[in-house]
Amino acid sequence: MKRALLLAIVGTAGLMAAELPKAETLLDKYVEVTGGRQNYEKRTTEYMTGTVEIPAAGVKGRVEMWGQAPNSRVEVLDIEGVGRLETGTDGTIAWENSAVMGPHLRSGAELRYHLRDAIFNAPIHWRDIFKKVETTGVEKVEGVDCYRLLLTPVEGKPETWFIDQKTNYVLKMVRTSITTLGEVNGEYLMKDYKDMDGIIMPTLLIQKSSSAEIRLKLETIIPNGKLPKDRFIPPAEIRQLMTPTKKAA
Repeated sequence: MKRALLLAIVGTAGLMAAELPKAETLLDKYVEVTGGRQNYEKRTTEYMTGTVEIPAAGVKGRVEMWGQAPNSRVEVLDIEGVGRLETGTDGTIAWENSAVMGPHLRSGAELRYHLRDAIFNAPIHWRDIFKKVETTGVEKVEGVDCYRLLLTPVEGKPETWFIDQKTNYVLKMVRTSITTLGEVNGEYLMKDYKDMDGIIMPTLLIQKSSSAEIRLKLETIIPNGKLPKDRFIPPAEIRQLMTPTKKAA
């Protein structure tokens, strides 16, 4: 009796595992349902605007973002009563310059994380970003049935993604970010998917961590626009950090 019960449990578990779609299939389908590889590849630059809010602190601000293939990006955040925060990479170096913390030139694991995070058209480059992907089960995200994926990057800690079983949109990510202050474990909810000039993307991103909840609402996106030639040149404060200090004679 016990043996038969064990065999039934093992058989059921094996059947459930067999029914799970491969992570590779789900990630490729995500590219397809959000616009298709050709539409992604048509984009070489992006300019986006939006609002940022930290509800618990009553803080609001505005954000501008510029991106360019293959992996250049700058984000400028102006927060009411706090000041400006600028982060960016030209594809080789990465930096942060804030009214609170001052200029910071990223290095080591922090630099490598932000270079990877700035990859343009990241959905179609998932095979370059992750060395291993697997579907590990099913789980609900705010009442929606999702496939749970475990993605292991070429370098860095694994990420968990949750993909809607019906739409195949990514609804949530759990990942570890590397910041100026160290590692931050966070949960990222992606909502309000809309067609933004040929690519369907979430227009509301909610970041939850132990320190705060941050809400980013995208308002506009302009693909393939002409960006300022100097947009990805680091600010003067960062360039000063890059210049070796001259030794006294």
